[in-house]
Amino acid sequence: DGKVRELAANRVTQMLGITEDSAPDTTDSLMESEPPREVVEERCSRKYSIDVGNVQSEMEWAAKLAARWCAAFDFVRALRTSILHRGGGWKKLEQDMETSLENYADVVGDLVAAPIHPYLEACGVEETDTDRTLLTIAAQAFLNAKGSDRGDLPDVRDGETLQDIARDMRMRIYSERVRKKMAQWKCEGERMVFLSARAADIGQYEALVKARTHVHGLTKEDFWGLWDAAACDGHDGEKVRVFLETATDGFRYKYAPAGPGGKVYTRQKKKKGSKR
Repeated sequence: DGKVRELAANRVTQMLGITEDSAPDTTDSLMESEPPREVVEERCSRKYSIDVGNVQSEMEWAAKLAARWCAAFDFVRALRTSILHRGGGWKKLEQDMETSLENYADVVGDLVAAPIHPYLEACGVEETDTDRTLLTIAAQAFLNAKGSDRGDLPDVRDGETLQDIARDMRMRIYSERVRKKMAQWKCEGERMVFLSARAADIGQYEALVKARTHVHGLTKEDFWGLWDAAACDGHDGEKVRVFLETATDGFRYKYAPAGPGGKVYTRQKKKKGSKR
C-alpha cells in the first residue's frame, strides 16, 4: 500500500510538471531547526504546467470516466423528474412495475426521451478549463485509490484544487528532505553540539542549555552533546554547574556524584562501565 501510494504520488508530480528544484529546501545547517511546517507550506509554490502529450492517457481515461458518471446523473435526474410528475412516489412505481409494462410505460418513455448531456455541459465546465479539470480528476484518482479516501475531496472544477495538489507534491519532496536531514542529524548531531558547546563561553553555553525549561526537555543529541562538553571541564566546572541546575537527581547521582574528589562521567565512559 505504501509503495503504491509512493508510485502514484511520483506520477502525479510528473503529470503536473513539478521539478525537485521548485520544492522548498531544508535549512543549510544541521544545527538550524526547520521553520514550522505551516510556514513552509504557505511559502510553497502552487504552480503547475500541463503538457498534454505527457498526460494524454490519463486525460482520456478521466474523460471516459466523467462521461459515464454524467450519463448516470442524467438518468437519475430524469427518473426523479418522472416520478415527481406522475405522483405516488417510489411506492406507486414499485406497484406498477409488479403488474404490467403499460402501467409504468410513461416512466420508460421519460427515460428514453431524456437528453444525454456532454460531461462538460452536465458538470458546468467551461471548454477552456477542460484540460485542467480532467487532469484534476486523474490526480485525485491517483492520490486517493481507496474509496474510503474519497469522502470529502475538493471540487475538481475549482482551479485552486489542482494548485493545492501541486503544492502538496512539493511539500512531499520537502518532507523527504527533512527526513534525510534528521537521519544525518542522528548520526552527526551529537558530535556537532559537543564541538560547539566546547568552544562556547559560559554565557553562550548557558543559552544552549536553557533552550528548554530543563535539560531533559532537550533532544537526545543536544542533551548528550552539551553534557559531554561540560564533563570535559571536570566536576567543578562552570558548565557542569549550569547543566546540573535543571537535571534530575538520578542523573546527578549517576554522572556527577557529590563527595571529595568528585568525578563526572561522560556517556561514553558509562557505556564502557567506568566505576564511580
